[in-house]
Amino acid sequence: MSRGGGFTRDVAGIFLNQAFLLGAGILTGVLTARGLGPDGRGLYAIALLFPSFLSSMLPLGLNFANLYLVNREGAPPGRLAFNTIAYSASSGLLFTLGLVMFSASLSASFAGGEGRGLIALAAAALIPSMLFENVYYLLLGRRDIKGMTAMNLARAAAYAALLGGMFIFPGFTPGKAVMAYLGGLGAGLILGFARLKKNGFLSDFRPSRTHFGAALGYGIRQHPSSVLQFLTYRTDLFIVGAFLPASEAGLYAAAVVIAELLWQLPAAAAQVLFPKVAASSEKESGEFTPQVVRHVLLISGVSAAGLFLAAGYAVTLLYGTEFSGAALPLRILLPGAVLMGLSKILGSDIAARGRPGTVSMASAASFITAAWLGIALTPLFGLPGAALATSAAYAVNSAVMTLSFLRISGKKAADIFVFKKEDLSVYRGLKSRIFPGLR
Repeated sequence: MSRGGGFTRDVAGIFLNQAFLLGAGILTGVLTARGLGPDGRGLYAIALLFPSFLSSMLPLGLNFANLYLVNREGAPPGRLAFNTIAYSASSGLLFTLGLVMFSASLSASFAGGEGRGLIALAAAALIPSMLFENVYYLLLGRRDIKGMTAMNLARAAAYAALLGGMFIFPGFTPGKAVMAYLGGLGAGLILGFARLKKNGFLSDFRPSRTHFGAALGYGIRQHPSSVLQFLTYRTDLFIVGAFLPASEAGLYAAAVVIAELLWQLPAAAAQVLFPKVAASSEKESGEFTPQVVRHVLLISGVSAAGLFLAAGYAVTLLYGTEFSGAALPLRILLPGAVLMGLSKILGSDIAARGRPGTVSMASAASFITAAWLGIALTPLFGLPGAALATSAAYAVNSAVMTLSFLRISGKKAADIFVFKKEDLSVYRGLKSRIFPGLR
């Protein structure tokens, strides 16, 4: 990636941020697992599923549209920011009230009648979750990596600190864990709005029907992908919650958290890749993206192999022997997690070329696979069946995304899957920076 010095620095910055979040995520996962046990951990995961789903469904693709319009069309960021934030606050309030009203029926369907109050409390996470994503993507449009990092660090640190404080004292409950989660979102938003002001977003902070219409025009084409992608990621937990006890949902949630650690590097690369591709020519993107894919696949594959071998030890070390049943579904999830990392990068490239509908098609195929196989396999085989359905869905997504990228870019499969001799120069450069005296 010789021409990608700036890209590499941005990925490194986001990846270091992701590494901190990884550590904080492991810490909070350990605290919730050991403090709540499988039952409480399962209820906590299910309660947060609903605001998480809505925060994925409601934005209508405006976050990605803002990225595209700022970098491709030079749209005024202040007006885009106002439109997006105002929409999120108003729509989020409406659906928050809806979640509270339907908390009893949701509890009956997905948590065995437990946790009605917990679901109502977790509904308060919807508006801040949407606003957090709004601010994060606006900063990404400016390539304000420091601001994005500050937001994430504040959120993770506050959440971990609040959770740790509640864990120490007696009476740690899923409700207290949700309150810690809300506190983390609030801390991240405070820093995020400060960075918006520093980047000049608030100087022209006013509504614009023209730009809202342009954002919707792009966003609605991309939005089905985000919703279907979220459903692909979390359909398994919905199905586990519907067919199996809360304790099984707790075990499965623990396995998912560990498997998704493999997405840290692909997610960092995909975030930086979108604005770069949007501002580049088709030829430049076609040369650059395959290089990114080759490096990410190599690192993710090696990491997955090590995690596969150490799965049982990792689960019991982090969560305790109560969660030993999470080791097998974790192993089954790992191949799919690596392939989904590939999809994240290729999907970012394709969407940045102005083809979000293609990404939506891949997400639809993977969601249908996840839902169909999940409903068929989970009641029969329990958690291993749910994990197998999810891994298969990720493989389908990866296959559709790869074929689409090859068709759009004119590249061959070998360009993205076969490691090349010149790729070694990246690792030699890293070695010389980390160990300057070593030859």
